[in-house]
Amino acid sequence: MTTNYETAKQQFILDNTKEWTQRGQRLKERREKLQISLTSLSKMLGTSTSRIRKFENGEPVTLSKSLESSYQMALEMHELKQPKNMIDHIHIQHHGGGYYTLDLALLDNNSIYLEETKTLKGAIQLAFIKGSMRLDVPVILESANESKLNVGKIRYSYLKTHLKKWQEFMDENKFYKN
Repeated sequence: MTTNYETAKQQFILDNTKEWTQRGQRLKERREKLQISLTSLSKMLGTSTSRIRKFENGEPVTLSKSLESSYQMALEMHELKQPKNMIDHIHIQHHGGGYYTLDLALLDNNSIYLEETKTLKGAIQLAFIKGSMRLDVPVILESANESKLNVGKIRYSYLKTHLKKWQEFMDENKFYKN
């Protein structure tokens, strides 16, 4: 005889298996592309290979969100250690409405996703905080219509100038104000 809890648990697993499988497979493909073995990844994350395998196959695992975040971070750290992955610039892309993404654009034309935000001001602050100054790389803003503005390296002393320059660019390219 199954209890209400067991029934609810089974239904929860059924409802989420497809999404879990997609997320796990996406990370597994990336891991394999980077040629990181399951054993190496388990050592990086301090967890068992069977737990990672279950996660990659869309099976329920304890603290799956934490595992997924750690997994992503381990892959990103591995990518950044690769000599070919030198950072070219920070890319802020406006996707229409109030939606911006920040990526690290690499010299080999790949990119590493950093974060998303709902305002241009938030995107600028994240670009500054996430590394324009520390990484010593320029920031490029791209509008939804694919117009680009190379703002250059963000320096704290010129932050107001950058903001003004970006706002003019947004106005010219019909960005939504926020």
